[in-house]
Amino acid sequence: WGVKIEQTKDGKYYVAGLGLSMEDTPDGKISQFLVAADRIAYINPANGNETPGFVMQGDQIIMNEAFLKYLSAPTITSGGNPPAFSLTPDGKLTAKNADISGHINAVSGSFTGEINATSGKFSGVIEAREFVGDICGSKVMQGVSIRETNDERSTSTRYTDSATYQIGKTITVMANCERNGGSGAITVTININGQVKTAEV
Repeated sequence: WGVKIEQTKDGKYYVAGLGLSMEDTPDGKISQFLVAADRIAYINPANGNETPGFVMQGDQIIMNEAFLKYLSAPTITSGGNPPAFSLTPDGKLTAKNADISGHINAVSGSFTGEINATSGKFSGVIEAREFVGDICGSKVMQGVSIRETNDERSTSTRYTDSATYQIGKTITVMANCERNGGSGAITVTININGQVKTAEV
């Protein structure tokens, strides 16, 4: 069964039609619904909406919205020129912006901008031109001499970290204490920003 319309204009032949057929094949019968048209569109007549919800034109299918349970496509590309997003068959993903809230597992990669993280672990070599926040620093203080028993002397120095925010530090103080003759202990008191430690040697 079929129906079609034909028209010739300026010597060019135009045809549109549709048909139903049943064909015998070695695997059994095949039913077909065939359409001959340059453009196919489905319009809902109930609400008077003249915007087609589905259009086939040339090699393209155009939909305003689509819900697909399973999609298999060799290449996925967004609109725009150039496209803002693309996924190729070899797994190459290209995107101008990405917001990923889950886990990322990558074999290799490179970053040309800024990376912000709260923690991390590196098992290989780290190479950097500059670190903000001293990893290790040293300071030499001026020595003092005590010439009498129960005498007290003090010396101080100031250390300023290069970090622009508060960060915990572990400070190790090494002191060389010597006495020439006599007996008794030498008491060393260390005061770092109000945190006081005392040791006897």
